[in-house]
This record gives sequence, C-alpha cells and structure tokens, in this order.
Amino acid sequence: MNVAQYLVEQLRVWGVQRVYGLVGDAILDFVDALEKAGGPRFVAVRHEASAAFMASAEAKLSGRPACCTATTGPGAVNLLNGLADAALDQVPVLAITGQSARSRIGTDQKQYFDQQRLFSSVVGFSQLVAAPEALPAVLPLAWRAMLGEGKAAHLSVPMDLWRAEVKAPVRQEEPYLGARHHPAIDVVRGAAHRMGQSARPVIVCGHGARTAREALIALAERWQAPIVRSLGGIGVVPGHHPLVVGGYGAAGSAASHRLLQQADMALVVGTTWWPHGHVPLDLPIVQIDVRPGNVGRDAEVAWGIVGDAAAVLPTLLEAVEPASRPDWLSQAQALRRDWEARVAPLRRAGGPPVSPGYLVTELEQAIAPDAVVVLDVGDHVLWFGQFFRGEQHRVLFSGTWRSMGFGIPAAIAAALCSEGRQVVALVGDGGLAMSAGELSTVAQLGVPVTVVVADNGWLAMEKNRMDKAGLASEATRLPAVDLVKLAEASGLRAWRVEAAGQLPDVLRAALGCGGPALVDVPVVAGPPPDPRVTGG
Repeated sequence: MNVAQYLVEQLRVWGVQRVYGLVGDAILDFVDALEKAGGPRFVAVRHEASAAFMASAEAKLSGRPACCTATTGPGAVNLLNGLADAALDQVPVLAITGQSARSRIGTDQKQYFDQQRLFSSVVGFSQLVAAPEALPAVLPLAWRAMLGEGKAAHLSVPMDLWRAEVKAPVRQEEPYLGARHHPAIDVVRGAAHRMGQSARPVIVCGHGARTAREALIALAERWQAPIVRSLGGIGVVPGHHPLVVGGYGAAGSAASHRLLQQADMALVVGTTWWPHGHVPLDLPIVQIDVRPGNVGRDAEVAWGIVGDAAAVLPTLLEAVEPASRPDWLSQAQALRRDWEARVAPLRRAGGPPVSPGYLVTELEQAIAPDAVVVLDVGDHVLWFGQFFRGEQHRVLFSGTWRSMGFGIPAAIAAALCSEGRQVVALVGDGGLAMSAGELSTVAQLGVPVTVVVADNGWLAMEKNRMDKAGLASEATRLPAVDLVKLAEASGLRAWRVEAAGQLPDVLRAALGCGGPALVDVPVVAGPPPDPRVTGG
C-alpha cells in the first residue's frame, strides 16, 4: 500500500466511520483513497472549521474517535476552531492535514507554515510524518494520545509522501486503550464515609453520569439528596423526577442556586463545571470522574474517585447508609415550585416577537423524548438550560471553547452517526451566519436535521451585557436576512413563525416533513432571568 491507502486502511481497522473535510491539493491522494476504499466515508463540507466541529460532535455523541482533514495553509488553520472544541472538551479527534512537499518545508513556499508549532498550542499531540516508514510508528502514538489521554491529535503529511510505499502491516484494534479505571473498594468506602457525615447533600450530575442513570437515581433516593444537573446532564435523569431541582450556573435556576448555597456537601458525578459566582466555593465536594486530571480541576475536593460512573455508582450505592431527610427534600421541592411559578409567564405565548422561554417549552413538547438537541452558542443556550426539562434527550454543545457556528455542523454529524434518532439544532441568527454554508451540506446529504433559529436580530448575549454596563451596543446588531429564502435556496424546506400561536403547528410540520428543514422564530432579545436573583 502507499501512504494514503495505508492511512485509510488503518483508520478503517480502528473503527473510524467517517472523515469530514474539504478537498485541497495537498490531500487529493488521501481523498481519492477514501473514495476508492469504500470506507471510512468522506463527508465533504463547505468550510474546514465545520469539518472539525463535525468530528468533535461525533466523538462527543458516540464516544468513539472521529477524524477530519484539510489541506495545508489556510485549510489547516481553519480546522483549529473545531479542534479546540474537541481538545477542551476532551474528546478523541484526529486531524490529518496535508503539508508542502518535503523539499519545500522551511522555505517561503506558498501556503507553507510550521503546522506543529501552531497545532501543538491546541491539541495534545502533533507530528509531521517525515517518511513513509515513519507512518506505522507515528499513527499509533496519535491514537494512544486520543484514547489513553483524552487528547485531540494531529498529523501532517507532506503532499509528495502520499504515493510512497509503506511495507509494514496495519495494526489491529487495541480495545484496551480505552479501558476504564476501576477504583479500589477502600476509595469508594472512603467517599461513602464522607457522604454519611452530610445533613443537606446535593448530587450534581453531568454528561459523564449518563452511563449510570438508574444507579444515580437509586443513590439519590437512598442518600435522600436532590439532584442538580449541568447542561450536559440534561436527559441523565428525567426532568420531571421529584428529586430534580434544575440546572445551575447562568443557564440554571434560582432553585438550584439557593439549594447549593444551603447544602453542606455535593457529590459531583461526570462534570467539571463549577462556575464561580454561581456556586459556593467552600462547599465540600466528593467528585467522581473518569479522568484523573478532572478531579479537583475547577474546585478543591474533599474526596475524589477516578472511574466510570457506571462502575463506581453501584458500588457506592451499596456502601452509602440509607438516610431520611423529609425536611431537606421538602425544601428542595418548594424551591423548585417557587422557581417554576416565577418563570411560568415566560413559558406562555406572547408577542411577536415571542419569549425564548416559550420557544424552548414548545420545542420540548414537539420533539421526541430521546431526540438529540444540538446547541449553538449564544443567549438561547441560557434560555434552553433554564426552560428545557428533558427526558432521555442528549444535548450537544461547545462546552469549554464555546464557539459560535458549532450548531449546524454538529447536527449534521449527529444525524450521520445516530440514524433513526431525531436531531434538532437550536441556533441563534448570529451562529447561523457563521455556518450558513453548511445548510447546503445538510441538503446534499439529505439528513433529516431540523434547524430552529432563535432570531432576535442581535448578538444578544453581548448586547445585554453591554446595555447592562452602559456601553454602546449598536455594533451587536445583525443585518436582517430572509432566512426562509436562504434555507430554501440551500435545498431545505423552511417556515417563518409570524405569530406565537403558529409555533406548535410549525414545529410539528418541520419535524414531520421527513427531510431537512428550518424554522425561523423571531424572539425577544432580552436576557433570561438571573438565577442569582431569587425573589419576585
């Protein structure tokens, strides 16, 4: 095999199903090899950042390594935005970029730059493949960085190397690289002992608790602890469960905010989100996370357990003594009722423009209980976190990097790697503008993604902050664009909600049309309620 064929075959053996990318002259042979091999599938995009966002989203949703590719120069640089998302959210993504021919490396050749110097500031592993015989050695190093250390990885391949012969065989799959740590029983019992000293406990769950849904609920009931969830924790426990109080942070509820202030211990499972200003910094924490580096990363812990929640929580459940805290649970439920009563007017129809709280409420009613909901970045995320209760939903978002433009590419990847599951992208008009070219990708692929646009005409999060600070905010105004015409020109079916009463029927029509669709919903640009303001 040549280098291109070897790389494709190795990715196939390792289980990579898709390579997202944009064709450029430094990767032509690699794309050719992908097409001729019949797998992994090459998914063509309109912008390289989208390719990396897609790979990041696939890795987040599936838990498996995902791959993206781009040519040298500007193509490689464009990948960095999505790669940063994967790197900071600790998901396994491999980026493969073309590079100038070996004889031109280090010269003033067009589009040449030192890729390792730039990429190493973002990913955990970046190497240049300097010779064909080096590929069989370098590629497993990248793979180990991804699976063993949770890092994004990058390989540069000079364009004159693709057709060079590789004589080594490909490596077989190495499932032990993804093996989870199992903590010693004494460590779990130590946590149970600490937890037994609490009188007002709270469980904080994130996406990492998703593998242990039943055990988490059983533990909360046995320990008599209310549950607070991060944005990624939506769908881990049904939002209607009596122990669930709501989210925390700016996208959370006043009920959760007050409960955390009154708690004397938090069991944090599968999340590192501990937003200063929204949580008490002196609250004793017992933390469970699959990655050692995540334990105590954002807040000092009283006790830490390294391991997958699915392995840890059943053992912890057996070790924790049952408790009875009727007053504490009643207090938590009263806080939740008070919060729900406070925001109830924002859930009702009004306008136009409509309340984003009404949009989120009706969207939850319309979509399947196990739908994948992809969020772009903007004010709509705060509204979503506050108003979306969740059942078995999976929510994808740009967690730490927080890049606008994530939503539509990520929804495409979600639809490709979870066939049969409903996929909805909730995006702002600002985020849509950054990845509008991918609407035609949605249509070309024919994936049944429904894009719902919270259209307020502003970069609302920035506008609201500037207005609050007394700063001039005119620069955050967005030009009016007919999103229905844009979507239809790209090959989607499209609707615009002209009156709030139309919203339920329009959402159901879009979701039921059987193909790609967009719904433009004019919404108020005002901020959601501040969870830290607990009154009135």
